[in-house]
Amino acid sequence: NAKLFHSARDPEAELDARVIAALQMLTAPVRIGDFLAEIGLQGIGFRSVARAICFGQAKLFNREQITGRSLISRGEAP
Repeated sequence: NAKLFHSARDPEAELDARVIAALQMLTAPVRIGDFLAEIGLQGIGFRSVARAICFGQAKLFNREQITGRSLISRGEAP
């Protein structure tokens, strides 16, 4: 996950804003791939989700390597 966080260190304002807004609406854990498909970002939003996890706006449901199959839920950070 450290490599992913490092590769996702540069913000993408528009994508990040869409991901954060959608995270605020989560009511149950969801797979990252399904979450991104639902908000229309598919693979291009993966690094935005990684940033959200890194900054506490999303959290991993299980401690694991982050992939499109990983479950996330809404985090505590604004």
